[in-house]
Amino acid sequence: MDIESILVKMTLEEKLLMLGGSDGWHFYGVERLGIPGVRVCDGPHGIRVHRENVKEGEPELDPATNFPCASAMAATFNSDLIRNVGRVIGEECRHYGVDVLLGPGSNGKRSPLAGRNFEYYSEDPYLTGIMATSFIQGVQSTGVGTSMKHFIANEQETSRLFISSKVDERTLREIYLLPFEMAVKEANPWTIMASYNRINGKYGCENPELLIDILRKEWGYDGVVVSDWGAVNDKIESVKYGLDIQMPGKVEIDDRLRNAIEKQEITMETLDDHVRNCLLLIQRVQDNKRTYALDLEKNHAFAQQVAREAIVLLKNDGILPLEPGIKLGVIGRFADDKVRYNGGGSSYCLAYKVEKPIEALRYYADVSYATGYDEEETNDDLLREAIEVAKNTGKVVLFAGTTSRMESEGYDRWTINLPDGHLRLIEEVAKVNPNLVVVLNNGAAVATRAIEASSRAIVEAWFLGSASGQAIADIL
Repeated sequence: MDIESILVKMTLEEKLLMLGGSDGWHFYGVERLGIPGVRVCDGPHGIRVHRENVKEGEPELDPATNFPCASAMAATFNSDLIRNVGRVIGEECRHYGVDVLLGPGSNGKRSPLAGRNFEYYSEDPYLTGIMATSFIQGVQSTGVGTSMKHFIANEQETSRLFISSKVDERTLREIYLLPFEMAVKEANPWTIMASYNRINGKYGCENPELLIDILRKEWGYDGVVVSDWGAVNDKIESVKYGLDIQMPGKVEIDDRLRNAIEKQEITMETLDDHVRNCLLLIQRVQDNKRTYALDLEKNHAFAQQVAREAIVLLKNDGILPLEPGIKLGVIGRFADDKVRYNGGGSSYCLAYKVEKPIEALRYYADVSYATGYDEEETNDDLLREAIEVAKNTGKVVLFAGTTSRMESEGYDRWTINLPDGHLRLIEEVAKVNPNLVVVLNNGAAVATRAIEASSRAIVEAWFLGSASGQAIADIL
């Protein structure tokens, strides 16, 4: 593709169109010149494939492998493994005709209550940089681009559309920018997603110090900068100060934008630079087209391996591992019909299949089961049932954690504690059977002090993805 010759042939209207999406999941091409558009999809733990040209009554999503959340992936401390996660997700993208994956999430965790922490790797910027770099390398090895997000300091969900993150230079460099710098220099993500929030008073999508001075000039980034969905505050300012594509589409070209070009408030040189970036992305997509056979069963087995490596033992006084064949009490709906395996929002995908921990545990032990709670609440009837199970079994594995109402994109958590109903359940079960193992399903930090005195072991099992059941049973 000769980008410069294409630029000469493009009309002003065609150039302006490229500054926005053609719809919610596509960037513009240049149809008149035979230049295709670019298809993008969420997300960082497995692709959410929106089927195109869906007829009434047909499913809107295609199935994909749902891997453990980013927190869990980082807990493996295994960059080669995460590179392979990226590769597998990239192959699934390629199979479904997706050109750019909207991930990885590479922000930090300024507050443990930030609602989207499950989608980010770590509080440690270096670990985040290593994991993000590996994931990007894996995805892009398949000919699929990535969109490293959210640039920069998107460290909370509540008020994310207008909050200003006030950060001094050293902290910005050493904590917030470091993971992005590592990945840009070592993996070159084909796109970077600018954040909703302001940074020192300037919105992420119109911040020349970050998008031009640091990202472009200092780091030498040559990819596309795309807005988070709905993050553009001022179209003219964003075009002037470093944003290439506003999402989602369809983005209307209004007279204000045309007038800005005509009056040279936005120069043709600036406009052409944006279009060059967009055309380079299209060139990368077209030059790296590949075909992969889809083997979801094989990929599910690999996700199981990742889940197994992600699990963290927080406490064990000798009760683990469990002996095969024992009479085992299993309590908690997260083990059965309400498996908590992924966060919400951009992380959601239609899992190929979802394992239930209780089914895998039944392979190893003589299991008695009680639901224990309904979402965050328990009651006298549920407690009686759980206590009966605990009394009549040698050891108990109790699944607890955060609910989708507590931990998801779009809002921050109001507490670091487990739900009151889960805590009450743990306390009451421990009174009748002290041989208690608590398995936690959460995407980010939770307080454990209240359950330490009641349990002999605590297992951090995160949101382990849809292949979590066998991994948890194997580890126990």
